[in-house]
Amino acid sequence: MSKRLYGVFLCLVCACPPAGDSHMDMADMAEVLKTPSLSAPTEYPVGAVPFALAIDDLNADGWPDVAVARADSMDAQVAVLLGRQGGTLAQRMGYPTGDTPYAIAIADVNRDRRPDLVLANYLGQSVSVHLNPGSGMFPVRREFPTGTHPIAVAVADLDRTGRYSLLVANQVSRSVSVLTGPGDGTFPGRLDIPLGAAPVALATADVDADGLMDLLVVVERGLMHLRGTGGGRFARQDTYLAGERPSALVTGDWNGDGRPDAAVLGFGSATVTLLLAQEDGSFKESGTLATAPEPTALATGDLDGDGRLDLLVPSSAASLLRIFQGQGDGTFWAPLDLAQPWPPGAIALADLDRNGKLDVVVAHLVRGSISVLLNSTR
Repeated sequence: MSKRLYGVFLCLVCACPPAGDSHMDMADMAEVLKTPSLSAPTEYPVGAVPFALAIDDLNADGWPDVAVARADSMDAQVAVLLGRQGGTLAQRMGYPTGDTPYAIAIADVNRDRRPDLVLANYLGQSVSVHLNPGSGMFPVRREFPTGTHPIAVAVADLDRTGRYSLLVANQVSRSVSVLTGPGDGTFPGRLDIPLGAAPVALATADVDADGLMDLLVVVERGLMHLRGTGGGRFARQDTYLAGERPSALVTGDWNGDGRPDAAVLGFGSATVTLLLAQEDGSFKESGTLATAPEPTALATGDLDGDGRLDLLVPSSAASLLRIFQGQGDGTFWAPLDLAQPWPPGAIALADLDRNGKLDVVVAHLVRGSISVLLNSTR
């Protein structure tokens, strides 16, 4: 029996029924639980040390494109693979960027309706902004200074003014740099927020529903929540424990209450800690999920098309992709493990072939490549 079929068997037999329905029989469970069907991976070379991924339609042709931050200190580049019909990718184009980029984000930072690239350069102590001329080519960049060893970046309209700010987690200076600008793709303003702990990941979300974006930062102790107060400033709120050596973060509404929840990956404990947003703007832990050893990244999206968010966790040690299918109430079915031919690292989701289903893209550090798994779930 193949590993994929074995994973399906585990999901159907071992998954608990949804909360409040202890009498669900196997036929009902099979009807509720749609098993994701992903293709064998198609590999694309991108160059050494593909460390982070982001996906968007960069050349406005209707097909999503993949941008890869290559953290090669001798040849730091952002590799761009333009999407084509059928979910395939064109040969990569490489563009020099700052020294050793560890993170990448895509957003229209100059308000010209074209998605731009933003990279956090770990050894460059900077962020690189590659403005998009509309062709999906990015030969020109500008760099803006950050704190020491920027390891993560997010782009957000903090005050809903229509102007994006850059938020950069600085691992060694133990701070977050908030870079602001007039909306033309430049970021002359900078405010450093001391954390008192080394950050490794960050995200933004309006947790307390006050119209201002809050800041969520993964530090060595767990998840730090800073509430937005306007003007790119934040007030310290709470820190929540989230496994051992927490390393990654995603946000999403996993219990369907309209509030942004947080999921934190614990590399050392091989767990995902789920923190559900409460009505007062705080978080409450609702449990943990066990990953395979050495989980490398975390992604969320509706992979099986049932209207509920799922979680995906690659594991480099086990060379597999673990899928937790959401039940819509903040709980998940037993996981489905998909074996991968090469150790997976970073992960991103997008509908590459435009069939209405999210496909999976994973990076392979040791091979200098990415692979695409197309989704044909029915």
